[in-house]
Amino acid sequence: MDVNFIKRATGVGSFNFNINDFKTDKYKTEIQHLYQNHVFKSFNPRDVLTRLDKQEYNRLVTKLKRDSRDQYMKLHQLPLQGVGPGEAALFLLTKTGVVLGGAGVDIRIDSVNYEVKACKYVPDTNNTMVYDFRVGRTVSGLTNLITDITKYMYDIKIITSATQTGVGNSLFKQFKIKDPEGYHKFEKQYQKLVFNQYFGNKQLIFIQNNNAPSRTDFGEIIKIGTVKQDEVTIDRITQGTIKPIVRI
Repeated sequence: MDVNFIKRATGVGSFNFNINDFKTDKYKTEIQHLYQNHVFKSFNPRDVLTRLDKQEYNRLVTKLKRDSRDQYMKLHQLPLQGVGPGEAALFLLTKTGVVLGGAGVDIRIDSVNYEVKACKYVPDTNNTMVYDFRVGRTVSGLTNLITDITKYMYDIKIITSATQTGVGNSLFKQFKIKDPEGYHKFEKQYQKLVFNQYFGNKQLIFIQNNNAPSRTDFGEIIKIGTVKQDEVTIDRITQGTIKPIVRI
């Protein structure tokens, strides 16, 4: 145990971490010790996962939330540069997990690289969906596709401006009903772009990011694995990109 690290990391009301503490397993034992002794009374580092398993991970998350939902939210949203929601928790609750923070790779667990997507989701027996997340910034062709979609939607009087910068999901639903052929043409273009340039064979971890008090599943893993091209559709246009919906 590195006593100097413990002294440096222990602050008043919070821990004094930096991103480099999570990029290797050098201080993993110390970080787990801090959370065990100062934050989560039920947390035992011996219980962390040697391999990533959705059910076992969610079981650990549920225990921590029972100790303190507020403290778990702080862990989930730990403010480290380049670290997204849920990534610090994955580091804490896995034996080999280290944060990478690179383009297209957020964390490595048991020699597997994953991109972590904090999202919202609709659990439904027939149509479970995850949404409210961005695809990578490197997908080329999205700007032209947005221009084509908004012009088309303006021409068929779904939106009031051909250069409208925000088009919500409800408007895309109207588009699909009014002109199914036109909608599916653009949907297929979008599917091809984001699958070929982003999803492909990428391993993803989708984590429930809706922290409304009624959502007891906050912070839990929804899916681990790849996304197929036909599982992707358009959610909305916002901030210069098209956010997807993924059916799982």
